[in-house]
Amino acid sequence: MSDTRPALPSAFWRQWAASLISNVGDGVNFVAMPLLVLSLTDDERVLALATATAFVPWMVLALPVGVAVDRYDRRRLMIVANIVRTLLFGLIAAGAAGGWIGVWVLMAVLLVVGVCEVVFDSAAQAFLPRIVSGPALARANGVLMSTELIAGSVVGLAIGALLYDVAIGLPFGVNAASFALAAVLIGSIVLR
Repeated sequence: MSDTRPALPSAFWRQWAASLISNVGDGVNFVAMPLLVLSLTDDERVLALATATAFVPWMVLALPVGVAVDRYDRRRLMIVANIVRTLLFGLIAAGAAGGWIGVWVLMAVLLVVGVCEVVFDSAAQAFLPRIVSGPALARANGVLMSTELIAGSVVGLAIGALLYDVAIGLPFGVNAASFALAAVLIGSIVLR
């Protein structure tokens, strides 16, 4: 029996790897951030606010970011979003490890991280047709979406909890490194 599925180009696999890494980072953040907030306050309302802060950019900015993604270089948007996330998670890692980050500074950083997540995920989805065409596009989209779901919702959560248990700043440092690696992978994609 022969495999009749269309082959996916190497550029797709670099984007796939970047999305995998970024979504694992999102999952790590999803579990480690509330633990960090709980270490900074015992007010349940602040914890709820921190969780809501991560989702506000999706509710408010999804449409405007979609317009920006249509108008600007998607590859560049993904790279910039991950560079900003690298810097912000480096700040969180240092602040958590050093014990000097405050809960309200953390909220502001989370808001910007959420904006970067909206930009990256929207641009990644719109970038896909630039690197995969024709009958391979449906397969590529399925592979990308299933990977994002598993990476962010299963793998990232487990890794985040494990890393937080080892050291309070570790998940955020690993997250910073993951976003830097994802930016490099996206930067390595050459469009024809």
